[in-house]
Parts: sequence; structure tokens; C-alpha cells
Amino acid sequence: MNDSKSEYSIFARVWGPKFLTASLAVLTVYMSIVTWLAPDAWRMVLYPVGMLPVYLLARWFDRRR
Repeated sequence: MNDSKSEYSIFARVWGPKFLTASLAVLTVYMSIVTWLAPDAWRMVLYPVGMLPVYLLARWFDRRR
């Protein structure tokens, strides 16, 4: 269950300065777009979806290692 390729530890495997900088940039851009363009009723629904690009970024960083 604690193998290094576990999906649960993807963030632990890619954790570092480059990943943190990239994920903060992705979240900042996503949250800005949602805040400016989404209607008020949809914002609270769309905010958690911002973790999807961060997860995909983590998978991309993991493949490059």
C-alpha cells in the first residue's frame, strides 16, 4: 500500500520549489479567471475545480522525474 507509485503520494513525490511555484501560478490564474468571469452563483462550485489543473501539473512533474 505504501509503494512509491501510489496515486495518493503524487504530491509528496513532486513537492519542491519548482512545483510550488508552478502550482501557485496555476491557482492564481484560475482563481482570477473564475472570480472575474463566473457569476456569483457558480463561483463556489468552480473554486474546488481549480485543484484539477494542479493535480494534472503534479502528474506532469512526476513523469518528468
